[in-house]
This record gives sequence, structure tokens and C-alpha cells, in this order.
Amino acid sequence: LGFSVSELDTALYIKRTDNTKILIVAVYVDDLTIFASDLDDLLALKSTLAKRFKMEERKEISFLLGLQITRDRSMRRITVGQQKYIKDMIDKFNLNGMRPHHIPMDPNLHLNANDGAEALDASEIKEYQSIIGTLMYLMLGTRPDLAYSVSRLSQFLATPTAAHMMAAKKVCAYANTTSDLSLAFKDGGDIIGYSDADYARCTDTRRSTSGYVFMLNGAAISWKSQRQKSTALSTAEAEYIALAECAKEALWIQGLLSELSATEQTAVLIYEDNQAAIKLAANPTHHQRTKHIDVRYHFLRDLVSNERIHLQYIESKLMLADTLTKPLPCPLLDDLQHSTGL
Repeated sequence: LGFSVSELDTALYIKRTDNTKILIVAVYVDDLTIFASDLDDLLALKSTLAKRFKMEERKEISFLLGLQITRDRSMRRITVGQQKYIKDMIDKFNLNGMRPHHIPMDPNLHLNANDGAEALDASEIKEYQSIIGTLMYLMLGTRPDLAYSVSRLSQFLATPTAAHMMAAKKVCAYANTTSDLSLAFKDGGDIIGYSDADYARCTDTRRSTSGYVFMLNGAAISWKSQRQKSTALSTAEAEYIALAECAKEALWIQGLLSELSATEQTAVLIYEDNQAAIKLAANPTHHQRTKHIDVRYHFLRDLVSNERIHLQYIESKLMLADTLTKPLPCPLLDDLQHSTGL
């Protein structure tokens, strides 16, 4: 059929019919999603596939893998949400009786492995693991505001307690309260990244938490919250480690967009709210206080030097990745939600 497999995502198949037209097929098991810049090319591909395979043909996409997709052609806007998925989750775990929650996790809540709460029995542990898995899929689909809470709760999958279970159910209640939130994509815009860290957040290990989010066309397209793999000795080090992880994702997105557009992408702009981390990345000279940092993170300096990424300072109150590193109070969370396209 003349398609090439993407070098960066083997589930993507790409074909260019000339310098301006492109066909993209995204594959998930036996589900195919076709994107085309030309309607005739799309119809021709569907006809060819129908001759070779038994297919269930659908019109313009509105529902895919738990994602509800709405397209407003007049406004040139696409919204992606998971309202039905959330309703099914609440029904599955019998949580309809929980009161509304307006934040996923209390900022004053500090979960740890040995919290003294009642241990769960085998069936309750299985239920907890199922809740976290269900929340994980929701978070990865359209809800970056759940990333920190789900990441933190997933650290207790082996031996959760009653306190962890209650926290998980509150995240579900929050998702239900805010089920109308959807990512809204509009026409135009460049890719922009935000990187943040919360120093020594984990009370069990004193490891810091990294968070990043990338924006494109007005909404988040990639995000992650993760406890760092090593213990940072300072706020600057924690931020630097987080920046390195953010930069790796920036390279992948940059490469994928280059494949899809057939043009070289410009340097990815990444916002950071720690001046010391920016200086460390921009200045490759010896730093006495940071010479112990693992060499794997120093590739960040090469990316800055080679102009693959561009780091820029931003005030902490405008840092969109803040919600991926710690629980936030309602007003601030609402502001950041809106800024990420929710």
C-alpha cells in the first residue's frame, strides 16, 4: 500500500501522495484510525482495505478506546473527553454514594507505606489495584490533573492500607465531579514544554517528584508525574533531573512531528521555574556542588548547546507542571487545569 512505519511509534503508518498530501493510519490491535489531508485519498484507502479485510466501517470518529471525540468544524476545534469511561468506573466500584470532591488529593495529605492504618485483605488489595489501573487509563487518556495522585497511589500497589484505599476512592470521586473536563484543541500553535520538581516530596524515601507537560494547539498532548530514581541533594538538582526527563520526551515529540510534517522542527521551548537548574544546563563548566550528578542527566547540556531545546525561566505561579509534582488547593488547580486545555 506504500506506507512506511514510523521510526518513533511502530503503531503509526505514514504515506505521502505528494509534497502536500499525507495519509496516517494509527493501529491498536484490530482498530484502525485513518487521518488524511485529502478526502479522495482517504476514501481510496478505505476501499482498498475493505477488499482485503473484513471491516466494520464507521463514519467520522466520535468514540475510540474510551475516548469521546467531538469535532467543531466551524470553530476548528476538537475536544477529547472520557465522560462515559468515568461513569462506568464509578458504577464498577460502587462509588455513586460518595460526596463531590473538587481536588484529587488534599495538599495536607502525606501518604506513606507505614501509615499505621488498617491493612487490607486479599480481596481489598485486588480491588485497590483495579481502581488504580482504571484511574491510570483515565489519567493517560485526557486527565493530566490526575497524574500526581495516580502516580503516588501506584507506589502502594503491593501492600495498600485503608488510608490508601480511601485516598484512591476520593480521586475517583473527584474525577466524577469533574467528568465534564475535556481537552480542547484549536487550530495553530507551537509545541511548548513545562518542567517542574518538588524537592524530597516522598516521605518514605525523601526522593523528589518530577513532572512535565507538553502543550500543542492549546491543550496538553503529553504529561508525566514520577518519583525520581535517585535522591537529589538540592532543589536545583531535583529540577535539573526533572528537566532531563522532560527533554527526553521533547526529543521524541520533536522527532514524531518531523516525521508527520516532513519538515525539520525548530528547538522545543521548555519553561522552568528554577534559575539554578537553567544555569547548570546552559553552562557546561565545572560546578563543585553538582559534580556528583549522574552523567546520564548531563545530555541536557548537549541539547541546549546544539539548540535542540531552549530553556526559559517562568514564574512558579505560571508553571503548568506544578500540578504534576504535588497536590494543589482548589483555586490554583482550577487555573492550571484551564491553562492545560481542560
